[in-house]
Amino acid sequence: MNKSMIMYFSMSGTTRQAALDLQKQTTGQLFEIKAKVPYPKSYEDYVEVGKEQLDHNIEPELKEALPNLDAYDLIYLGFPTWWQQPPMIIHTVLNDAKLSGKMIVPFTTSMSTDIEASTKVIRSLTEKSDMKIEDGFRYDPTIRQFTGRTNLSDLI
Repeated sequence: MNKSMIMYFSMSGTTRQAALDLQKQTTGQLFEIKAKVPYPKSYEDYVEVGKEQLDHNIEPELKEALPNLDAYDLIYLGFPTWWQQPPMIIHTVLNDAKLSGKMIVPFTTSMSTDIEASTKVIRSLTEKSDMKIEDGFRYDPTIRQFTGRTNLSDLI
């Protein structure tokens, strides 16, 4: 059994719900990723900010530093998929040295994009690190299930 941390970034609450459902299955500790400068509340406004960050490769600062991860073997990393990839705040997280040597299992809450697109981006961002990136999975909020090439029961 791996000791796990569930880190997630959520705008609409769907990724938070996925993280809570994942916690019930894994008993992992939760950590919500928040930007130092909060994203706007309205969908149209935070999409605009997210697109600007992507277009200009802006990695927003975190509101609080990642917790000490020494005791954790496995990090579940949750996010909504924006433009077939993780939001730029996830890039910020992946650049944190605290993730060195960890197994990372990404999960997304996209309604239309499978996890494979985001996983490809995550692997390219971490190719020079010693993180092990699993294939991950997508959370379907309508049936409250995780689907993907990574088998969740193999990780618990």
